[in-house]
Amino acid sequence: MWKPQSKYLISNHFMSKRKLQYPTELPNWKGVSFTKDQKRVRKENSWFDDYKVDRIFQFLKYLRNNPHPTIVTVLDCRRISPFEYSYFMPLMARLSNSEAELVDLYTSGEHNSDYRKANHKRILYLKKKHPKLFQVLQKIESWGTYLDLHDGNLMRDRYGNYKVIDLEGFGFSHYSYDDLVSSITVRRYSPTHRPTG
Repeated sequence: MWKPQSKYLISNHFMSKRKLQYPTELPNWKGVSFTKDQKRVRKENSWFDDYKVDRIFQFLKYLRNNPHPTIVTVLDCRRISPFEYSYFMPLMARLSNSEAELVDLYTSGEHNSDYRKANHKRILYLKKKHPKLFQVLQKIESWGTYLDLHDGNLMRDRYGNYKVIDLEGFGFSHYSYDDLVSSITVRRYSPTHRPTG
């Protein structure tokens, strides 16, 4: 018979599960909607560049077959037309206010060292408060291929794990499909070419 290793771990798991806040409404203008069961989210997107659509759709299929610990689970993906696709993901929980603040401070200072210096003490405080989130931010930054990191594109799954949800952030770069896959799977990845635009 299975016995818990520690009562603290079990109670801590359930307490953190209770704290998660799930959205009850989704923004219409972003192409996202609830499924009928309200447990999954459907995202639909279109681009005028069929190369980008091919590349991101191929990447979605890869993620569907190879779930990643820091990227939302792709439950299904469909090609609607040469310029449109959709994918399904589980409903994710919002970040807390202090988690969202850490993401904003981290990403806002990404290209501005003066901004990071000015907020250094606050970042250190939030880093101590949310060490796992800080590690995730560093990991996403190390990929170099995700170009839309902000507090609205990072959420938590039902176990409290932080995950990127807006997968179009991979499509903004001009990296190839192979570079996208390598960036999230290979340690200390260096792309074979730099994006051109």
